[in-house]
Amino acid sequence: MDNNAQIRWLRAIEDCPHARDRALALLPFYAGLRIGDAAELAGHARLDTLRIYSHPTDYRPQPQKMSAAELDLVASQLLQIVGTLPWEEAEARARTIGERLNREGGFALMVAKAEEADALSLSVGMSPILREIEMTWDGIGTWRG
Repeated sequence: MDNNAQIRWLRAIEDCPHARDRALALLPFYAGLRIGDAAELAGHARLDTLRIYSHPTDYRPQPQKMSAAELDLVASQLLQIVGTLPWEEAEARARTIGERLNREGGFALMVAKAEEADALSLSVGMSPILREIEMTWDGIGTWRG
């Protein structure tokens, strides 16, 4: 469409009284949806969520949530990682855990699991690992080590 046709299209959409119809009419313009696909969507009585992928390779699945069992194991994993591995490897693996915890429950979950790992380290006779975790997680979400 040339510029004038685009302007006419958008103005015609603005004049439409129904929000749902306006949204469906804007999909081909802004999202690249084919007119036939938009017309097919218009036939659905109720549509709460719509995801449009421009190409199958553009689809990026969301990371899976951690199960309760995985969350229970975080402290022991951190203890094993920080307490036994060389620092470079431990830092990378502990940071991955911190990023997942941040996605799952944010700062509060990160604090809880770091404190749990620290308490576990003391209970098995190791030195405290809280400071190592704090430094490793620096900059993840709102965490400041």
